Amino acid sequence: GLIPTHANKFHSMSTTSKISHLFKTKVLGISPDVKTTPLPKLSLVLLCFCLVSNAMAQSNIFSFYGFMVHDLVKGNATDIGYKSGYLPGSYFLAQGASATILGFLSDRYGRKPMLLLGVFGSACSTLFFGFSMTYTWAIMGRIMGGVVDGSWAIAKSYVSDITDITNRTQGFITLSVAWSFGLMFGPAVGGFFSQPATKYAIFKDVQLLIDFPYVLPCIITSSFAIISGLISVFFLPESLPSKSSKVENEDLLLSSDNSGTQYEESSEPLEDWRPKVTSKYKLVRIWQKWKLTFLAVASYALTAISIISFDEIIPIWSLLPISENGLDFSTNDLGTLWSILGITLLLSVFLYLPISLRIGQINSLRFGSLLLFITFIATPHISEIAKNSPTLIWPAILLCAFVRIFANPFCFTAANIVVNETAYPGTNGIVNGVAFAVGTLFKAMGPIVLSNLFAWSLGNGMGYPFNYCFVFNVISLTALSMFSMSFLYPKNFVNHFFLNKKKQAESMLQSLSESTV
Repeated sequence: GLIPTHANKFHSMSTTSKISHLFKTKVLGISPDVKTTPLPKLSLVLLCFCLVSNAMAQSNIFSFYGFMVHDLVKGNATDIGYKSGYLPGSYFLAQGASATILGFLSDRYGRKPMLLLGVFGSACSTLFFGFSMTYTWAIMGRIMGGVVDGSWAIAKSYVSDITDITNRTQGFITLSVAWSFGLMFGPAVGGFFSQPATKYAIFKDVQLLIDFPYVLPCIITSSFAIISGLISVFFLPESLPSKSSKVENEDLLLSSDNSGTQYEESSEPLEDWRPKVTSKYKLVRIWQKWKLTFLAVASYALTAISIISFDEIIPIWSLLPISENGLDFSTNDLGTLWSILGITLLLSVFLYLPISLRIGQINSLRFGSLLLFITFIATPHISEIAKNSPTLIWPAILLCAFVRIFANPFCFTAANIVVNETAYPGTNGIVNGVAFAVGTLFKAMGPIVLSNLFAWSLGNGMGYPFNYCFVFNVISLTALSMFSMSFLYPKNFVNHFFLNKKKQAESMLQSLSESTV
């Protein structure tokens, strides 16, 4: 009969296809007999290569930028702390300033030109950064990279253009996998191939690598981007013209409501959880109407600043000698750490999907913020372990890092879905634009402010909690604030996610990128 046939077919599927099948049948409620539209594999493969190259360009400095700042600034640990945060911060600031413009241009002139701009622009900016001879030069290279990097938003639009409701799950999961691989390979390349003349005998006499010890990982990353871009120039089709026909096909599968979602509203009345507007004063009325959205955007911003700041402090803190409360990590150590975490990031995305649908997005946000709080508090104390039991350094740092990565989608993706859900019909675009702008601003300011706090804590001569642990304690307070703010949502809004799983499914897929960026 049909059951054995479906069972045999399911067991023969790949892991990604199984997830897509379960999401389609169990969450979206589409019959297994409805034929899944085949994915345009060539387009998706080339798109993934573009994403991997951009992710590598964004992340390859994570393993060596503390060492690079040390060489360029020629200062002590305090000087490095004051200067280091500007490298990642400048990238995110530039990215936030240009993202909306790149998105607009992709709507007007096509996805492909903007994707290629990002790929070739990242290649050029990465090379520029690798040949940095001054600190200002390095900052300019990161700004150039941020300005042209709108790849994630454009890639999501591209997948929306070329898929329908039967295969979009697989499309978005594929993007998340590609980005995770880029975040894994980028720091690995940066860690293992920076300072090659001092680490590998084969490079010890190469003058270029002696003069520019951080250029080799940039050359590797740029070469991959250029190759991906050249192949895409000839073989990646433009997706935008097919958009109208795709929407017509989707209308045959699922009806649309006025909010732009593809799902029917649940039986829950809109007024059951929407704030009541009762005041006669305009500003108060605005607050009453939008307070849930303000709360959601604030949660998203706190998520951004806490996670990004922690990730940028780790390379600075871990390179300190053990006698100075660091881990005495090398670029190879950091490359190994980020490589392992890239795999964990990939797994966490898949684990998040079923768990969040069971416990709801608000509870997911609470769960993730608690995990982050514990991780942020515990991490700096690994230096005490390093002094007493050096063999336990790696198990301890990996445990903290695993928990931090596992919490990623429970915070980023859940916060992004809550932002989408609180937006009123017809306002999703502007609300998500504001959330992205605020989040990017916090991503930019977090590393800058907290690296300066870290530098201050190293030189103030004070004890706990104002010593080297101070910056980690500050970051932990942002996670605790996220957890506390989640209880400000009304109970019927929390329950809304249990009553309306179908509606949040598409939003979840659209938001998967936030867990891996």
